[in-house]
Amino acid sequence: MIERSLSTRIDRSDLNHNNRSIVTKNVKQDRINDDIIICQRSLKRLYHDLFDEALQEYNNRQTRKDRRIQNYREYIRHSRQEKEFHEVLFQIGNMKDTDVDSDLSKEASAILEEFARSFEERNPHLKVFNAVIHMDEETPHLHLDFVPVTDEARKNGMRVRNSLTGALRQQSFAGTGNGHIITIDWLEHEKEFLGQIMLEHGIKWVDFDIHEKHRTVSHYKAKKLSEEIKQKTAQLDEVQQELDKASKKNKADRK
Repeated sequence: MIERSLSTRIDRSDLNHNNRSIVTKNVKQDRINDDIIICQRSLKRLYHDLFDEALQEYNNRQTRKDRRIQNYREYIRHSRQEKEFHEVLFQIGNMKDTDVDSDLSKEASAILEEFARSFEERNPHLKVFNAVIHMDEETPHLHLDFVPVTDEARKNGMRVRNSLTGALRQQSFAGTGNGHIITIDWLEHEKEFLGQIMLEHGIKWVDFDIHEKHRTVSHYKAKKLSEEIKQKTAQLDEVQQELDKASKKNKADRK
């Protein structure tokens, strides 16, 4: 069976780059037409569709004008907690074994397309507005952009709002209350799903950066958890040492 790596990350999106409004030096211009456009919706229109009704309800409840939100998209843009939208990038293989000229590139792009077109079925609270598979760089890869939507009950604020943590909680990713950890947990889940699609196409997901080459996904996650526990334990040890020093100092001062 063919073996390939699987890369994914939460990316800093550049829609102009994704949609080739701007063509950078690493893009093979004669292959731009090979790119697979899965979704290209207006972000402005999406915000209106998702939030206008809840925004109107919220503003109608406000007795003070300074508490009303005139433009929810602009409001989120200036938020310290949420982002206007999020992007994740997925890639099968690398430039050495799955470049766009390789026999496997079309299979890789078909897998990524199947994954992208089923994304909202798995993630009903993550609304995709832009998704493109680039076939004009070194390796086929997917840029997927979405707006998180939650209608979790809350005392104040809008009934429907932009919140990645809230959206993922509604998709049963409990985490530990830390938005970053919840996001990592969700991203690992998406990788596992993509890994299953790869397997159905005769490609086994293998992490070539590890010594245990044939390790399963569950073993991989177990090691990651073990590493996090070790890190937290080390941090706790440091805190305990500081507390012990403070306690000795207090005792000395009393004498």
